[in-house]
Amino acid sequence: MGGEEKKDSQTERRKNEIMGFAVSVKPSGFELMQNCDLPPPSKFLMGPDKSRVYDIAGKGEEGERNKMEVLKALQASQTRAREAEKKAALLKKERECLKIVVLGEAMHLFAYRQQLRLVELQLLHLQQQQQPDGDEEESSSVAWLLALLLSFGIGVTTALSWRYFL
Repeated sequence: MGGEEKKDSQTERRKNEIMGFAVSVKPSGFELMQNCDLPPPSKFLMGPDKSRVYDIAGKGEEGERNKMEVLKALQASQTRAREAEKKAALLKKERECLKIVVLGEAMHLFAYRQQLRLVELQLLHLQQQQQPDGDEEESSSVAWLLALLLSFGIGVTTALSWRYFL
């Protein structure tokens, strides 16, 4: 079977050659136009093609020139696209670093505010101790309880910040 198919294709080819329908296999410009994964432009643009076809009016060279201009424009477009992708990746990386820094600063600011509240509470407690009053025991226990809660809040905040950033 394989021999018959081979024989048929050979006879068909001979008939076409005799009749003048020989098909020349010439690489098309489609390979130059592929845009998968943006391959390096130097692979595709090697220079003008040596084989040129001229029609009767002599406009073949103009068609080649137009094709080369299109290929050069495609190369420039691909180069710009690659550069834009690199810049976008760099900006994304910088933005992530800035997010981390801003979040860390916000956590430190929160911890400082909590410490300030604790100092204010201690000052209030000292002021109340200096005033002679009958309910001294009750007010001091509330003040110490609030001071304990605030210091616990500062400790938890500091622990969380160390956990996430170190």
